[in-house]
Amino acid sequence: MDKKEESTISYLGSGVSFRGKIKFHGEFVNNGLIEGSLEGEKLTQESRGKIDGNLQVKEFVNHGVFRGDATCDAFSLKKGSNTEGNVEAKEVLTEDGGSFKIQLKDLK
Repeated sequence: MDKKEESTISYLGSGVSFRGKIKFHGEFVNNGLIEGSLEGEKLTQESRGKIDGNLQVKEFVNHGVFRGDATCDAFSLKKGSNTEGNVEAKEVLTEDGGSFKIQLKDLK
C-alpha cells in the first residue's frame, strides 16, 4: 500500500483566542480570535471568526471578520463577511452581502 500524503485540518474554536504566528499544512479553520500572522495552504474563516493580522496562504475563504494584509492565490469574500486591508491575489471572489474596504493588487 502506497503511503499517501494525509489531508490535515486544524481548528480554532469559538471562544478561543490566539496571539502570535501560526504556520500550518492542509486546511486551517478559524472560528475564534487570532491576532498575528498565518502562513499555510487553505484558510477558512467561519462566521464567528476574527483575524487581525497578516495572511500568506494559497486560499482564503472569509465568512467572518478580517483586518490586515493578505497575500494569496485565491481570496473569497462570503455573504456576511467583513474585510479591511491590503490584498494581493491572483483571484478575488465576492458574494452579495459581503462587506469590504480593500486595496487590491493583482498577482497575475
